Amino acid sequence: MAPRTNPTSLGNMGERIVADELRKRGFGIHRLGPRVRDWDLIAEKDGHKHKVQVKTIGSGSWQCGDATKYVKINLVDEKQWVTGKQPLSDPDGIYVFVNLEGHRTFYLTTAHEVQALVYSEYKANLRRHHHRRPRNPYSFHHASKMEKFFGWKDNWAILAK
Repeated sequence: MAPRTNPTSLGNMGERIVADELRKRGFGIHRLGPRVRDWDLIAEKDGHKHKVQVKTIGSGSWQCGDATKYVKINLVDEKQWVTGKQPLSDPDGIYVFVNLEGHRTFYLTTAHEVQALVYSEYKANLRRHHHRRPRNPYSFHHASKMEKFFGWKDNWAILAK
């Protein structure tokens, strides 16, 4: 069971865990401050730099938060319509999801793949509900279940690209 803590502390804990794991794998780590949007770390090895976004999962699902970070959504008369994908600051940037529930597990993929997941899930969910969010038609919140990440488990090879 992951420790119960507030989201900021959980996120900071995840960043430290991922930074430590990357160091064990021979990467130099540069932590980015809170003013840097979209990225938490720069991982560098053999002259290659990777922007890294760390997402920490305490239990259950990944809480994406506001899907409009990834997806263009129009709201008309309490109905939502997905109209495309948002531009990403670095589609090849690396997302590391660290699951703290039970044994620590890492899932690695690109920002582009995360966007594709949010896009397809959000759009499918709207279709299931006739384009109206069931609880709050004005909410853009999104969460993804962990089983969607299984193909990304321990995908450390992504950092060799």
